[in-house]
Amino acid sequence: MRFPSQIDSLILEQLRGGDKGLLRLVVALRKKLGGFQKGNLSEIVKAALHKLVMSKAVLEMDGIYSLAAK
Repeated sequence: MRFPSQIDSLILEQLRGGDKGLLRLVVALRKKLGGFQKGNLSEIVKAALHKLVMSKAVLEMDGIYSLAAK
């Protein structure tokens, strides 16, 4: 598994392309990681998104995530 900061970076990279829901983020990250990810990638992405939302780097509204304005 990649380190959490690498997952965070991949999520932020995906969100630079526009708003996304959890499922789209999981699918995009699975493709970036080469299709195989040991463990439950959905739970890893949820935890990373929660951390990013709490740090105010990412906004969440009705299950859609977007980058916070700088």
